[in-house]
Amino acid sequence: MKTTTEHFNLTTDELLVSNENGYTKEENLLFDSGLEIIFLDNDNEFSMELEGIKEHMKPKGYGTMDTLKTINERIAVILQ
Repeated sequence: MKTTTEHFNLTTDELLVSNENGYTKEENLLFDSGLEIIFLDNDNEFSMELEGIKEHMKPKGYGTMDTLKTINERIAVILQ
């Protein structure tokens, strides 16, 4: 699975910079990457929730799902 550092081509230090609202650059870039972002704690939770996520996508008209591993080892599911 691709990491946020690879995907955004930024270092961990660059992604950890917080803005005035307390969000990191990583979080802001993720939020800007899709229509909805789902955060999961680990690969196991992702595997358990995958079918539910796919079902969640259908009525909302989302066509694609990308996954990235965040700096803190969580899984970000980007729905578009």
